[in-house]
Amino acid sequence: MNKYEIIALSQIKNNRLENELRFERLMDELRKDKAFAEAESERDTIRFKIAKLRFQNADLGSLYDDLALAEKRLFSRLSELGYTEGALTPAYNCMECKDTGYANGNLCRCVRSLAYTLIKGNCSTLVTELDDFGAIDYSFIPEADRARYRATANILAKFAEKFPDIKSSILLISGEQGTGKTYLMSVLANALMKKCAGVLFYNAVQINEIFLKYHLAPIEEKDDIFSPLVEADFLVIDDLGAENFRNNVTETYLYELLVLRDSRLTGVTTNLSSPQILSRYGSRISSRLFSKNDSFGINLEGQDLRFIKR
Repeated sequence: MNKYEIIALSQIKNNRLENELRFERLMDELRKDKAFAEAESERDTIRFKIAKLRFQNADLGSLYDDLALAEKRLFSRLSELGYTEGALTPAYNCMECKDTGYANGNLCRCVRSLAYTLIKGNCSTLVTELDDFGAIDYSFIPEADRARYRATANILAKFAEKFPDIKSSILLISGEQGTGKTYLMSVLANALMKKCAGVLFYNAVQINEIFLKYHLAPIEEKDDIFSPLVEADFLVIDDLGAENFRNNVTETYLYELLVLRDSRLTGVTTNLSSPQILSRYGSRISSRLFSKNDSFGINLEGQDLRFIKR
């Protein structure tokens, strides 16, 4: 399990404990009513007799009829007290696992669903909720650019399919403004979150602010600021080059981050060309972003899609 699944599982188990405590408190109150307590005791006694006789393979006689009558009396008194039959069982959010977090020996889908929700909270700058490259609408893409756009989407779909078994540590999508880089990277981020990968999606301005905060923070606080960037399964830096370049901050910590994330996938989108990146960030970062061994680069050309009516 990743850390989000661990957090989700813990929350679900805590919810189960809270619901069971509420249930026990309710039952304690109901049993203060003499008629309810007697009806419940009668039902439980008959249930015990049935279980004992079934174990002995003995004749049950009219016990099932007796049980039905006992339950009818119990439910009737429960209704008089203002409750439905459902009050006699603990309330679970997930009936598949009864809030244990496991179903049929596997992590329940409710855990993955909650983990996905937790992860989504880290990605407020996503431009789409779409998480399936096969569902992309290409009709608004100019015909001259459609095949190239589709080819890029297919490449990213392969990344989503193979993740986390990916050789490259850098996925770089470059190109002019408005060609759909952020959109495609957002779809990839959503697809990986659907697999419960820990994803962080920041634009370059936000990343630069985190770098500055890290730079100015006391030593004892630095790790809490930088570690989430390093430890994310997939980190996206969107629109690299849009940030205000800060001496001793931007280049220094961007390089440190890329080095520390050498074993994890980092997605980068940028309007800058290779020479512009070299000029702005220096050879250390440029060589990381364009490494033949560790980086997978895509140049997404085409018209500015921002001004095309959909």
